[in-house]
Amino acid sequence: MAAIFGALFPIFALIAVGFACGRGQCFGKDADHVLNAYAANLALPVLMFHIVATMDTRDLMEPVMFTVVVGASALIFALHYFVEWRRGQQASEAVAAAFAASYSNHAFIGLPVCLAVLGAASLAPAAVAMALNSIII
Repeated sequence: MAAIFGALFPIFALIAVGFACGRGQCFGKDADHVLNAYAANLALPVLMFHIVATMDTRDLMEPVMFTVVVGASALIFALHYFVEWRRGQQASEAVAAAFAASYSNHAFIGLPVCLAVLGAASLAPAAVAMALNSIII
């Protein structure tokens, strides 16, 4: 447990520092938009391109991983849709909530956690899982 905590602590500490800086407006009012645009439009696509360009194509042919990633996302979608429907939400609102619940944060949390805990070899399967989740959901 100490090894996992030691690997994950810096990632979540960085998130906490970013949250504190945002709350305190250390970098101005538009810093969150600029940082989000940088991460989503430049850094993440470059990282994903590098991972996919250097990965072994055998990482793409994992039927168990495909089943787990797609199945887990579909299960969360169905469960959340059912909960929202039981709460009396309209179908369009229930679908939107179910999409939000089933779309995981592989990019901003998953990739750094995989790198920190499992090493660089885990980035290719994580990128495949991220792509599957993005395509299917």
